[in-house]
Amino acid sequence: MEVPSHMSLILSMLILVISAPSGVFAENSVGCRAGIARSMRRMAGTGMRTLDACHEQLNRGDDVSCDVLPTGLGDWSRQTTRTGYFVSAKCSPDDEPVRENYPPCTDCDNITATIVPGTQSLLEENAAALLGDTAVSGRAARCQETIAKARSQIARRALGRAQACQRRLDRKSGNTEFGAISEECLPAGGEYPKQRALVTRACRGLPSADVGTCDPLPDCVIDAAATLGRDLAMLTYGQPVPPTTCGDGNQEQGEECDDGNTVPTDACTDTCQNAQCGDGITWADVEECDDGNTIPTDDCDACHLPVCGDGVPAGTEECDDGNDIPDDGCTNCLFDTVLCGAGGIRATVVFDDPTGTGAAAGIMLAGYPAAVSIPGSGAATSVRQRATNVSGASGSVFLVADVDRNTDGTDETLRIVFGTSAPWPQGPFAEIRFDCASGTSVRAPDFPCAFEDASDAFSNKIDPSLLVCSVSELQPIP
Repeated sequence: MEVPSHMSLILSMLILVISAPSGVFAENSVGCRAGIARSMRRMAGTGMRTLDACHEQLNRGDDVSCDVLPTGLGDWSRQTTRTGYFVSAKCSPDDEPVRENYPPCTDCDNITATIVPGTQSLLEENAAALLGDTAVSGRAARCQETIAKARSQIARRALGRAQACQRRLDRKSGNTEFGAISEECLPAGGEYPKQRALVTRACRGLPSADVGTCDPLPDCVIDAAATLGRDLAMLTYGQPVPPTTCGDGNQEQGEECDDGNTVPTDACTDTCQNAQCGDGITWADVEECDDGNTIPTDDCDACHLPVCGDGVPAGTEECDDGNDIPDDGCTNCLFDTVLCGAGGIRATVVFDDPTGTGAAAGIMLAGYPAAVSIPGSGAATSVRQRATNVSGASGSVFLVADVDRNTDGTDETLRIVFGTSAPWPQGPFAEIRFDCASGTSVRAPDFPCAFEDASDAFSNKIDPSLLVCSVSELQPIP
């Protein structure tokens, strides 16, 4: 039976469609992969140039932050936008052999949604490790610029070689596999003698810390740049970048060091960061202590234990007047006993804001022992007359009341409400006159002091425990 001509046409089209995947679809996937690779090269180059230019501005004294690639109208933003358009044009929405390598997403192009933020993260981490985040000058700036140039050359070369290798495999006749990058295409480091020589010459004699870079130079720069190129190559084809392994002896992205162990107290911590004062880890044989803060009056100041006689009251010291003279008010870092005079005793209360909160108002609770007293109660005139504002704060509020906080029927605390339109001056805060029998023994620690509430000049709440008050001096009143 003769087949109608229109049926012959339909059969021919079906045969063409059935036979297409091995040829047409494969060629589309090759083109898609090539487009992604090209976009990755352009993004890597643009991102590194943008970060390098930012650090040059920083070194010139400009007030810029180079922690992240900027969004807006800059080269980096324009390149990421072009990447989105280019990938969408090269990779059809139903190109499953390629798209299945990248995490799915809703209402977005899953390839672009993977490679753009992934590239940004890798570049920012690398720049933080090699270029630091503070301004440098002179030879250190020239060293930093050379490191940036070497990093860019090595990373781009490693990325380009890996992509060229994978493209050759993609274009092999009969290939229908478009998975993650082949292991044979991943760069295994390299010597890069030209870049090594450039960094060595530009950075000779400079400690890494002075440049804000990794250590040791130039090896760490070569390794970090080659690793960046490898990671960008993996990202190109949707292969997850393996997390860094601290303690394996290989310095990788995000690591300042890697000494091959996970001992937290040596020069390279168990998180692969360079040991430094203030990181909360006591560096063995270098630091006496490390409490992770910069408060000079606690048990650890600048990673040194308190020393009686250094003039800084710290830790368990009640006082430290910087001398060894006995009976001068502070002996062996303990307050001396003071005897009440015929007119009682005067206490000087001092205020300290050690963490710089900018406290401008609050409530101070100045306690006193049963051996002394104040006539009257609450906000009586006799109470208010006993406490004097000696802070020098202009236009200030200073309200005093004598209260019974432990509810035993006897007042034992002065509640002082204070406030001004600027940070309250540190130093002498108030002078308080107490009645006591002549010859009665008291010591400064008998007068506890703390804050119940605090805020800054803009009425923002402040943790009152961050503020410090204490009686610094007791004087007999004749």
